[in-house]
Amino acid sequence: MPRIRQYAERYAVEDFWKEIDRCCPLAGIQSDNASALGKRIGEGYQNLLNYQKGKTEMRVSVLRKLVTTLHPDPAVILKTLGYSEKEIRAFAREWQ
Repeated sequence: MPRIRQYAERYAVEDFWKEIDRCCPLAGIQSDNASALGKRIGEGYQNLLNYQKGKTEMRVSVLRKLVTTLHPDPAVILKTLGYSEKEIRAFAREWQ
């Protein structure tokens, strides 16, 4: 199903959590176990579930812990923060 701009923010958040799930096994964390991830980054299990379900906004400190622990794809993080594909490609060209 094609993605439309109207739901871009929702898709970015979904992609972010898929990337987190993909990176968990690489970091030695069971991806289906949010409590193991929470313990690893020092965040509560329920807080992670609330972030994932969109009930609460994720704090920057939590995002920083996730990035430093799991090393996800930078493009996914930038999309989650609201950058467009065009801006991400410009960043990549600038830093190559």
